Amino acid sequence: MAEGADRGGRENHQKLVWVEDPYRLLECEEVAGLHSALDNLGHTLIVVTNPFRLREALTDLGAKSGSTAMVLVDQSYTLRDPHLLPKDAKPSDLKPLPAPDWKPLVAADALLRPTVRDFLASSTGVEDWPSEVNIYPYERLAREQPNTFVRSYETFRRTGQILTSDALIVIGASAILGVDLFDIPGPIPALELAFHSEPRWQEVAKYFNPTEQKVVRDHLRRLPAPLGDLFGDKADTARSVVVALLVLKQHFSDEPGKQLPFISPALASYRECDVLPAVDAPAWLPAAFVNTTSTLTFGGVFSEARSGGYDATGNHAPAALPGLRG
Repeated sequence: MAEGADRGGRENHQKLVWVEDPYRLLECEEVAGLHSALDNLGHTLIVVTNPFRLREALTDLGAKSGSTAMVLVDQSYTLRDPHLLPKDAKPSDLKPLPAPDWKPLVAADALLRPTVRDFLASSTGVEDWPSEVNIYPYERLAREQPNTFVRSYETFRRTGQILTSDALIVIGASAILGVDLFDIPGPIPALELAFHSEPRWQEVAKYFNPTEQKVVRDHLRRLPAPLGDLFGDKADTARSVVVALLVLKQHFSDEPGKQLPFISPALASYRECDVLPAVDAPAWLPAAFVNTTSTLTFGGVFSEARSGGYDATGNHAPAALPGLRG
């Protein structure tokens, strides 16, 4: 077979495109679409994931090599060092399937190995993605949660700051949490992150170590008051302030924080604070909160705050991100 491949390959090697895709950037739906498009052009697409399938494909390829153009996609995932953990692997640590009788016949510009960075650059039109996106956990997050990952990165780029390791951690955490942490869109998403997102914070802990989680915590704490305090030692007080401001905002569009000292002296330090008005109330926010005719009106602010304050969390404790309150 090698002899036939040598002859056919030397004459028609430009008809063979070989793609090494260990990160499986080509997903099943895309493979199906590509297969259909190539088939309409009279070309053949072969996708392999292991040596046995590759050998089968190459046998078929030898029989067809003189008559049709081929695209072979190698989606195997093999580490050069068997003791290396997948999460520690760089692109250079991934070994493609060997094909010594075929690969030498593939033209240099027809042997492709797209990276996650290439994928992001192609998807967004932005060329300055850092090389770190090719390694864990960013390569996985960029593939599994591309929309939030890209949106958070683009928000950061607009700040004009230089991308640091800490900023990349926050971008990765944004992908896991499903919220652009560089542009949290108001008090309700902040409350949800602090008190109603424990499963998502547990996912953050799977991808990032305690030191990296602290980077995320510190970033959130730097949000303007009272939102930043939702992620620190004053979480319960900040929760009461946020909810009170949302209610007061219905009656005092300008400087609602000036009314906080009348509700409780404990809230006086937040008198200069303001929040964006709530638009869509999530399921966990009590229905009475969004009903301006309920007890949670301006008068209700005083009575309920004095009797123990609002519980706008449905009795949920703050999200249990390890070290979040440390």
